[in-house]
Amino acid sequence: MAPGFEHLAREADRLLRAGQWQAALRAVDAALVVAPDWSQGLREAGGLALRLGNPGQAISRLRRAIGRAPDDPRCWLLLARARQARCGAGHALDAARRAAVLDPGHREALSFLAAGLASREDNQGALVLLERLGRVAPPSLLDLKVGLHARLAVGDLSGASRAARLILARSPDDPQAMEALGRVSRRRRDHQTVWRYVARMGVLKVGDPETLTAMSRAALGNAMVEKAAGFARKAILAGAAQGESHLDLARALWRLEGGGGANKEIDHAIDRAINRARLVDPKAALRGRVLRLTVTKAEFAAAFQRNSVNTPV
Repeated sequence: MAPGFEHLAREADRLLRAGQWQAALRAVDAALVVAPDWSQGLREAGGLALRLGNPGQAISRLRRAIGRAPDDPRCWLLLARARQARCGAGHALDAARRAAVLDPGHREALSFLAAGLASREDNQGALVLLERLGRVAPPSLLDLKVGLHARLAVGDLSGASRAARLILARSPDDPQAMEALGRVSRRRRDHQTVWRYVARMGVLKVGDPETLTAMSRAALGNAMVEKAAGFARKAILAGAAQGESHLDLARALWRLEGGGGANKEIDHAIDRAINRARLVDPKAALRGRVLRLTVTKAEFAAAFQRNSVNTPV
């Protein structure tokens, strides 16, 4: 190496360890002036540029580093991160795959790839990588969350439940895990467990429209119809999907009346749901029409029952 290089490299390393990114980048650049083929320095310069919020400069520097050290998986993974920061995850996967090919046990590359595949809804591919990752090292919290998302997407309720519980063991108030356990329990029709988790969510996310909606539905599943109606009203005021929230309120009011003849408040709630849903959510509009038919059928049955004694056969 050229005279003075060792001193400059040691200074760059000291600044890196101290977390002084801007000063470290200047020191690395000074060392590269003396030794322009220093592959480690080219890689560190790319990583520092990325840390400092300049992914375009990072990509340029990392391409130079790869030109000098094409078999360094760390360069390829940093390039993947820089491309993700600049262009999105879809543009980063090829570089991450290259890192994983060069080092099949590269924990960060496998984790990055799994998250990237899950973001593109390739959930089976993400799960294959996470299984491979599990043979290399214990999963990080992010890996568990990626796995949770992927398992829910493919319908693996048992795996999703295990992942959610592992997340809560590390982060007891994690909303994603609690929401997932609520969804799993709802699919299993375990309404008491659903209520337990959504009630905790209500404490963590006060006033959140989606949480209020979930609380309304969980309360209704546990026959707490007054609470269900109250949470539905709060969800409407908080700005939840209007069609769905009004439908939730209509269902709760109908149950409050015992599922028999509906009163005017129920009729108006259902009509509001259908009218709002027509504007914002066709699926909610269809569910509103189904609910209207259900209520009408119940009204007819109740009326028939009242009059059947006096009705000649």
